[in-house]
Amino acid sequence: MSEATGPEYLTRAEAAALCRVPLPTFDKLRRDGLVPPHDAEVGKHKLWRAETIEEFLSVGGTRR
Repeated sequence: MSEATGPEYLTRAEAAALCRVPLPTFDKLRRDGLVPPHDAEVGKHKLWRAETIEEFLSVGGTRR
């Protein structure tokens, strides 16, 4: 998504897919504080900027 339209946000399922882990694994990693905190909330839904997850993965993800 271009800067003019704002950042691209990912749902939990999309963030998990980008991290190449099943959703339950992503949720456990999130609860354990091993993935970055969400960037936004819409109602009860947690959202991550694509950039946040990509940066997390570029530095090794949970292998840091």
